[in-house]
Amino acid sequence: MNENIQAAIAKVQAASKPLTSLPWEPDQPSPQPLYSYRVATQSWEPSSPASHPHAQTSSTSLSSSKVEKFGGKINKIALFSWNIDFMLPHGDARMRAALAHLEGLLSSSSKGGEESGNLNIDSTTTAAVIFLQECTPSDLAVIGATPWVRAAFRRTDVDAQFWGNGAYGTTVLVDRRLRVRGVDGDVEADGDGNIGLEKDGKDGKVKDGVFRVHFEKTRFERDALFVDVIVPSLVQGDEEKQKYKVIRLCNTHLESLAQEPAYRPPQLALAARFMREEGVHAAMLAGDLNAITPLDADLPAQHNLTDAHLHLHSTKEGYTWGQQAPPELRQLYGCSRMDKILFCGGVQVESFARIGEDVVVGDEDQARDICAWGGGERGWVSDHLGVGGVFGVV
Repeated sequence: MNENIQAAIAKVQAASKPLTSLPWEPDQPSPQPLYSYRVATQSWEPSSPASHPHAQTSSTSLSSSKVEKFGGKINKIALFSWNIDFMLPHGDARMRAALAHLEGLLSSSSKGGEESGNLNIDSTTTAAVIFLQECTPSDLAVIGATPWVRAAFRRTDVDAQFWGNGAYGTTVLVDRRLRVRGVDGDVEADGDGNIGLEKDGKDGKVKDGVFRVHFEKTRFERDALFVDVIVPSLVQGDEEKQKYKVIRLCNTHLESLAQEPAYRPPQLALAARFMREEGVHAAMLAGDLNAITPLDADLPAQHNLTDAHLHLHSTKEGYTWGQQAPPELRQLYGCSRMDKILFCGGVQVESFARIGEDVVVGDEDQARDICAWGGGERGWVSDHLGVGGVFGVV
């Protein structure tokens, strides 16, 4: 194996946190904050029910409309997921290029064009959520310093505190127009995920709306990161009967490689269990699912999860990994559809597309370094393509 890849793997192994130091229980939900950027303090601070960031308008298209009651007309979610390879050199430059690409997708949505990966996003009714995998602490700093992220999104992580490994982990960016359960005022949901009257949070019945489940069965400190958002579902023709639904979003990076025993099946099974908890109207899971064996192809159906790509496209291809991987790894593993969006419950997928194809760093010297590192053909920001989909609440 390429010595650069070996060195990167060794770095991750060295960054594994001692089990005795971890404050969470494996396979159990562990709450964490949701952070908002405060202009007054020039810093990212934990959101609280008494300090809503939603009154702020933004120049970014998906958050530029007037905010009314946590989004007003928002009843759809545009979900993006992308693994930005932690191993390649010039991580900061690659993350900046990836974020610029994502900003372009969001900006194009307001123009009615199809630049946003043919997702046909209507920014007046659609809020964006971005899942990232293999984020490094340096990536988090780049994300936090990005103006359009500061203006339009909240985020789950500002450092590696909630990751099982200090080298990389998962993180979520949430459109400011989306109300988050347990953060923006506590609420109570019935068994179908309908939101009732707001609660003061003193009765202990309201669950945390942002939590991470660290897998017990993992060799690579993998987890599932959940965010519960509240989205209205309108009864056609009668806005007085507007109902609010709890939509659970899950960002995950399942176990890598084809090792025995296989850990991806129990990992997805656990995530699927949380996706169907009482009080959740619908759920979407996305990320790098490392679907590289025949066993992986059947896992979503085993848990009654719908694959957004297969739901809208007849072909099983739609590869997201391999085309931009180092040739040595491409030859070893081939191309595959590692990255997916799965869903269940009261949502319908309206569009789905791959994103991030052929996105490269702009600096030619950095591009040459990236090519030299793994023998690749171009200075791509990642070995993965991302995926995106638009979901309506029903």
